[in-house]
Amino acid sequence: MPDAGDDTAIAEPLRYAERLTVVVADRCGGAIEGAYLHGSAALGGWSPERSDVDILFVVADDIAGAAVTAAASLLSAPDAD
Repeated sequence: MPDAGDDTAIAEPLRYAERLTVVVADRCGGAIEGAYLHGSAALGGWSPERSDVDILFVVADDIAGAAVTAAASLLSAPDAD
């Protein structure tokens, strides 16, 4: 398991989260207020062999239904990266 103090332990999931956030923000028409990496990647226990990447997206209150549908479609795709 990567050392929690080792910045390289989150480099790969952080790059993935950054790429995905750009795509989700585009699909949501800019309604993304924030994106937060959490779970094992944020806590330093991420392992490429067994971990997923957990991201919490926060959106504006007035996000359009079509934007929610577009983001859901993207995130439910088997290759959502």
